Amino acid sequence: MTTRFTIAAVLAMMLAAFAATAAETPTLLEGATIIDGHSGHAPRVASILIEHGRIAQVGENIAPPAGAITIDLRGKWIIPGLIDAHVHITDGKRSEIETTLARALRGGITAVRDMGGDDRTLVGLARDARLGDIDAPDVVFSALMGGPSFFADPRARASALGATAGETPWMRAVTPQTDLRAAMLEAKGIGATGIKVRAV
Repeated sequence: MTTRFTIAAVLAMMLAAFAATAAETPTLLEGATIIDGHSGHAPRVASILIEHGRIAQVGENIAPPAGAITIDLRGKWIIPGLIDAHVHITDGKRSEIETTLARALRGGITAVRDMGGDDRTLVGLARDARLGDIDAPDVVFSALMGGPSFFADPRARASALGATAGETPWMRAVTPQTDLRAAMLEAKGIGATGIKVRAV
């Protein structure tokens, strides 16, 4: 049984060079010291077989399939993919955002969570990252809800550019009259997986 690719090598830049062939050509990462993230498990020296872009096997003495690429990682470390749980990535042009995300991925970050950006941009980035159309960590994001006064903030206005901050599914002003169930469904409908609450 394969598992989703969630282990990032410290030498992620080197592995990125093989990303184009990894989907078609099996890759064996040999002899790395692996920290698997499980409590109580000491680091161990083992190998990782990647097939079709996914981890197929982790262990010792893995026989590489015919035609596999073998990378000697003795003396190198592999750690679980890192999660950056609070980012704001929608400032700037799309090309600049993609560069930032690619740099994060090469640094071992396999998921980011945006906490109050322009969800119109984020939903596209999340889709493209998931499909492998861009080199990026997984992208998840929140809608922002708070008191009406917050949405005069220039940051909120920038994240709702072309619309009115406080009146969008991702930048929602909340009052005693707000239908919270409807607001949550609208946020979910645009792709948000969480709500960031501003207590103002």
